[in-house]
Amino acid sequence: VVHVDDIKPYIEEDRVLFDNRRKRTHIPLGDEIESIIEKRNRRYGKGSRIEYRIRFKNASEDHDIWVPLHYLDEVAQLVKDFEKKLIDSG
Repeated sequence: VVHVDDIKPYIEEDRVLFDNRRKRTHIPLGDEIESIIEKRNRRYGKGSRIEYRIRFKNASEDHDIWVPLHYLDEVAQLVKDFEKKLIDSG
């Protein structure tokens, strides 16, 4: 028996956003991202994962999106710089 208050909506990952990365004509992700804005630990059922809110170049904050860490493999240095900034400010 499950109470309706215990049901959470299913939110699918936006895999379409990064599907074209493997093509030879893709723009490097580092050239598209302006900065990492925020970090969170998102819970999924019994598990969780780290996600980063990114801002694209020439886009407003309305277009910021949350992406899991494994989507940012191409820009590992950008993630390291953000983490260092968090440690220095906190």
